Amino acid sequence: MQIKIFNQNQLSMLRNINPLLKEYKIPRMVLHEIGYILEFEKASDNDYVTLFLNHLRNDLIEILDRLHLYTEEVEYSENNFHAIEVKGKKHTMKKKRIWSWYDISIPAQDRTIFVVYSMKKKDLKRKGGLLIHEN
Repeated sequence: MQIKIFNQNQLSMLRNINPLLKEYKIPRMVLHEIGYILEFEKASDNDYVTLFLNHLRNDLIEILDRLHLYTEEVEYSENNFHAIEVKGKKHTMKKKRIWSWYDISIPAQDRTIFVVYSMKKKDLKRKGGLLIHEN
């Protein structure tokens, strides 16, 4: 499941309905980070934020598949991941998940898509992208 957010009004509406989302309730820091992206990172009216509510297993490949994009039509950087620090671990949207955002540029459409998503820690460990010291 994914939500497209084009402006602050849509984000405000999402914040208002967020308590009703129950198991898909979006962590407060994720909503805060989306506000930051809309305010400071978004460069044109064509740009938008896509929020994936279900966790991803393979970040970039799965993101492009879910957005129906091909690697030939987009520009992205491997070092362009931004972590979102989410406190608390009891809720299902926080439990054993790492939240991040990433921007993908589509030059032909003069558009940037900012993708906010989570991955489970076990999937990140399998990919070798997370260093966790387990006791």
